[in-house]
Amino acid sequence: MNNSGWVVNGRKLAELRKLAGMTQLDLASRSGYSERAIRKAEAGGFLRLSTLHDLAQALSTEERRVQVQDFV
Repeated sequence: MNNSGWVVNGRKLAELRKLAGMTQLDLASRSGYSERAIRKAEAGGFLRLSTLHDLAQALSTEERRVQVQDFV
């Protein structure tokens, strides 16, 4: 991590997405980001903390609350 973001654990992010029953396109739509950004994240990309929070919120369900720490 640095002042502007974190490197994503792409394998864990993809696992959480699949557990939520979402495709990359679904997650992109729910989070407000492009499918390309989701692919980048799942490839272990470096993302801003605000983006990570948005992804965690989009992955959260009533049954499971996802936090940024779950995939970084």
